[in-house]
Amino acid sequence: MRTVVLTGRSQDAAENVLLTELLSAWDGCQKYFYRSWARRTALLHAAKELGVGNIERCRGFRSHLFKLLLGQRRRLVRVTERRVDLWLVCGRFRTTFQTF
Repeated sequence: MRTVVLTGRSQDAAENVLLTELLSAWDGCQKYFYRSWARRTALLHAAKELGVGNIERCRGFRSHLFKLLLGQRRRLVRVTERRVDLWLVCGRFRTTFQTF
């Protein structure tokens, strides 16, 4: 993700500020993702005082939420890649039309 965003850097200060904020938000998403992954792993070795039914219910709910998280993460990367591609194309149009 960082590589995609860094290729989208331009001369426009507003776009660079937006890309910097996007990178900051992505870092927060990454922290959340890995924290969720650690919690998911911790649930695999649940405490002994929980009943089997509760453990299975928690694991199912956790698996569902983690599946949603992975889908959102994939979509966010795809949208960001497309946005950077669009910025690059717009920049090329700008430079092309400035020469005329």
